[in-house]
Amino acid sequence: MATQALALLELDWSLLVGRRWVRDAVARWRREDPALARVRCLDDVLRLTALGRDPAASDAVLVALVRRAPRDDLAARAVLQALRPGLLRVAQRVGALRDPDATAELVAVALERIRRYPLERRPCHVAANVVLDVLNAACRYARRAELRELPTDPHDLRVEDEPEPESDPSPSRPDPERLIAAALAAGSVQESDVAIVRDMFVAGTPLSTAAATAGVSWNAMRGRRTRARRRVAEACSELAL
Repeated sequence: MATQALALLELDWSLLVGRRWVRDAVARWRREDPALARVRCLDDVLRLTALGRDPAASDAVLVALVRRAPRDDLAARAVLQALRPGLLRVAQRVGALRDPDATAELVAVALERIRRYPLERRPCHVAANVVLDVLNAACRYARRAELRELPTDPHDLRVEDEPEPESDPSPSRPDPERLIAAALAAGSVQESDVAIVRDMFVAGTPLSTAAATAGVSWNAMRGRRTRARRRVAEACSELAL
């Protein structure tokens, strides 16, 4: 079952297909590019590039659209939709279907690769190349995800197999909330950073939802979260030592 990010692609596409401005754009594609002469409507992009079609003909359509993608959002969106089956396979392969943020990142990475696709270096096999790039990015995301939890105690970073000391029991662990309150009082961390971290780890708000609420892009919110998590972790670690 597709997660929200992939399901939204399908809904968005169904709304795009019948728009007048979309039909006009497709007609302009046909006039300006012989490789797109058979694209009579937006759904023809999917028909002409579907699995099982002539690979050379399919690639010609994708190359023509990728060439337009840096300046034509509809062309980039059409390529993204054509690659949706491949993105779904990547999400299944890396286990991203269980993580809405991970599938949203797959879509964002795919769109970025499409808009910046290096036709001069990779002039063919567009679909395979973009999907492979997304797979590599997904593997990197999965590795980062293993490390992204905010540690509540610097002593949690010790090696798991490290033997426990035989001396007196260690003192009780510091309360994360008290550390955060102390960091705020000392001015070593900002309220805005703490709010972002609590939204992530206490409320569990998905990245896409947080971005929409803040009125910023998905990538911008991801950057905010990364910076806030690092600053709060550093402030708490200093106080816990």
